This record gives sequence, structure tokens and C-alpha cells, in this order.
Amino acid sequence: IDMSEKLNKLLMLVLASSCGVIVSTAFSCGCNSHRSDDADKSDAAKNEDADREAEACLKLGRAHFDEGRCDEAIAACRKAIAIKPDYAEAYNGMSAAYGRLGKHIDALVALKKAVAIKPDYSKAYCNMGLTYHILGRHAESLVAYNKAIAIKPDYADPYFGKGNVYKD
Repeated sequence: IDMSEKLNKLLMLVLASSCGVIVSTAFSCGCNSHRSDDADKSDAAKNEDADREAEACLKLGRAHFDEGRCDEAIAACRKAIAIKPDYAEAYNGMSAAYGRLGKHIDALVALKKAVAIKPDYSKAYCNMGLTYHILGRHAESLVAYNKAIAIKPDYADPYFGKGNVYKD
């Protein structure tokens, strides 16, 4: 095992354990969605476990993104969404990785899912404004930034984004 692989395994263990996930040696993204003790748990406990597992996957995705591993970030976000299909934050995280890869249409698809799930998600609307701006779709960019501002008027990023649209 090379040093990079050791660090990745350590990161997965830290992320998984920080969210209270029971760690196995077979998990693939820092979370373990197939656990044998699920039969003995209540539905509420199973939902809490799923939430923690999805959060662990999203945290791993963010770590991959921060290290420039966008394909791995997308895979981790997809795993989080597989565990928790209504996880708007995972769609938003996936959109950032798609954007960094220059896959802006894929980023928009993910952002549209995020705001469909969570209509008051100002950060996703702000990211949508940025993505539309990058695509040269300035009118749609302004609409998205305005939605972000309407939801959270004290959020500075959409104001900055609008200024950049007007500048261009």
C-alpha cells in the first residue's frame, strides 16, 4: 500500500467514525450502507444511521474535492444520494465537482435537484447563478442570484455574483 492509499483509508476511517458510523474494512467511500444489525433497529434508528452514513459520504466527497479529486468527490456524493435521495447538500456538492471539471450542464442538473428538494437553499441558488454566468446565460444567472437573496438577504455571495454578471 502506498502512502496515498494509506492516507485515504485513514481519512475514510476518521470521517466515518466522526459521524458515528460503524466502520467495516469493506466500505468504499467512508460510509457503510449495508449493515447486518439493521434488522434489529427501529425505523427511526435506521433513518438516523442512514443520515449519518450519507453525511460521512458527503464529508468524504468534500475532502476529495478539496484535494482536487473531482471524480472521487462526485462518486462520494452519488453514494450519499443513494443512501439519502433527498440530500440537497450532496447534490450541491456534486455540482461543485462537476463545475470544476467544466461539466456545467451536469452541475446545473444537480443544482436544480438540490433546489427542488430544498426550495429555500440559498447557497444552491447562488451556485446556480454562478453556473449560469459561466455558461453566458446572464438573465438566468440574475434570476438565480435574486432567489438566493430573497431567501437570505444577508448572504453576500449572490450580491457579488450579480455584480460580476453586470460587469460582464
